[in-house]
Amino acid sequence: MAGSRAGTSGEQSSRACICFTVRPLSRWSGPVVAPLVGNLISNTIIVILSLSVSLSVAIASLVFLVVIHKLEYFLNAHMIGTQVHAHAWELLLAMLVMEAAFGISGLIAAPIYYACLKGELVRRRLV
Repeated sequence: MAGSRAGTSGEQSSRACICFTVRPLSRWSGPVVAPLVGNLISNTIIVILSLSVSLSVAIASLVFLVVIHKLEYFLNAHMIGTQVHAHAWELLLAMLVMEAAFGISGLIAAPIYYACLKGELVRRRLV
């Protein structure tokens, strides 16, 4: 029994999960903020152009854009979840918790950390 444990611990060290540190937003502000600003600018232009048609069209455009962007979270969680063998709700929950704890950096790192954690739990047959 002790011999099998020694082999297993050797395997554990060779299969160690590589995890990344969550860095403050100030170090990531350039690459992270650029897509957000671009998205806000394009959405603002769409709503302003819709407003030139009518107020109801502008409101409908804004609602459509918000719904599309929220659906994008679920679609991305489903696609990433397929890759890491997790359900979309698991990734969304991990992203919510990590964002609350670490901000935008935690949101970005959440799928990586969750895949690492779930892989270790599955390997140890705890899940």
